[in-house]
Amino acid sequence: MSTLANNEPTGIIEFAAGAAGNRTPAKRISGAATGIVEPDGFALDAKGNMYYVDAAGGYFGTGNTAEPVEVFSSTAADNVAPTASFTATGYTDNTGGYGIAAY
Repeated sequence: MSTLANNEPTGIIEFAAGAAGNRTPAKRISGAATGIVEPDGFALDAKGNMYYVDAAGGYFGTGNTAEPVEVFSSTAADNVAPTASFTATGYTDNTGGYGIAAY
């Protein structure tokens, strides 16, 4: 698991609607079970399910690395495994474009 510069674990952090200033997150998804390591894309579908694309160690590489997509339910929190996971062989950007869409 990666950590940010302030020693926070890499993860998905959700804040309450209208949050401003220095607020505590409403919930956080992070930990070894999540599969979250190196963010490269994120999207929500119409039901609030989260789709997270991981650079899989290829972000600073030459690109063209197939990237895993982890799916979390709208109620996911803490150190939970994704509800689904697949490798997106057609998504090989690895350049920090952060592009994914979910419907």
